Amino acid sequence: MATTLILPIGGGKQKRGDTLVGFDFQYTVDTVPTPLTGVAIRIHFMLANDCSKIKEFTIGDGITIVDELNGWARFDNILRLDWTPGLWIGDIEYTFADNTRFSEFGIQITVSNDITR
Repeated sequence: MATTLILPIGGGKQKRGDTLVGFDFQYTVDTVPTPLTGVAIRIHFMLANDCSKIKEFTIGDGITIVDELNGWARFDNILRLDWTPGLWIGDIEYTFADNTRFSEFGIQITVSNDITR
């Protein structure tokens, strides 16, 4: 994984119970935009100190295709982030029609307790 995205974008900690603002991402090959036709996309997050805590998002369930021909998708906002406090790590996984898989980006979210939650 060559790139690490720290969420929320710009770094900092995410408060439990607050909205996590999503982000757009583009699939490219050698910097050339690649269509997402027939591609399945999953974003997985795992609590770093507890492998049993996993969050998964797929197209239609947390991921939206924004521009299929130019390879753009969006990780949608999470209106109320009710995740266990701690460091969550994840990646974006693409599965193609021939079942080959490619993962990119390391994603990190540090969730801290809100004083009221």
